[in-house]
Amino acid sequence: FSPEVTVNILSYFVRPNEGYYNSITTELYCKILGKVRTPRTCDYFKERSYESIRVVNVGSPTMVAYDHILVAAANTATDGSHNWIKKEKTNRCEAQKDLASYHASLKFANKTRSTTLLASSSPLRTMLHLPLLCPPRNELEALLNKSLAFEQMIMPKFYNTPLGKEKHIEEFWEMADKKKSFCHVDTDRLFQNASSWEQVLNERLTIFDWGN
Repeated sequence: FSPEVTVNILSYFVRPNEGYYNSITTELYCKILGKVRTPRTCDYFKERSYESIRVVNVGSPTMVAYDHILVAAANTATDGSHNWIKKEKTNRCEAQKDLASYHASLKFANKTRSTTLLASSSPLRTMLHLPLLCPPRNELEALLNKSLAFEQMIMPKFYNTPLGKEKHIEEFWEMADKKKSFCHVDTDRLFQNASSWEQVLNERLTIFDWGN
């Protein structure tokens, strides 16, 4: 083994000023490995337009939220009152999709709030229609400061570009305040006064304003 090891750091931020760049894959084959090692693969990815790149297996905070609800409903809570879903008879992925579709149908069916709900029915906005527990501001600020410090340490040149520190801060607070990415569903509040899964579906999930 060579005593010298070269470490290259891939940035997931799109940098339109670099002509070859249109995806993290292009950077890997064209810049990190280089055309000497992967000439055909590099050319193939360079020829693809950014719009043609199909993104698969994208994580969804909404599905995480619904999964959290299902897991809480399937397990016995601390007070012993929850055991509403039989795990051995339930496909977890299908149950997530079914619950998400059901909740969406409730929002669309609510005619008195149709304008507001139709405008806010995207997956990310769905989080606002569930009771949430979110970290306090001081914890979020501490997390942001650690994230900034790490980026500055690992990628000092990038940190000082327009896509560096300022963009980092902007997108962090967008995730925290608008997307509620650091929050999770308050299932105790959602299940409050419910004695069955049917009651959660028919009475608790029909509440859309939780004051988040």
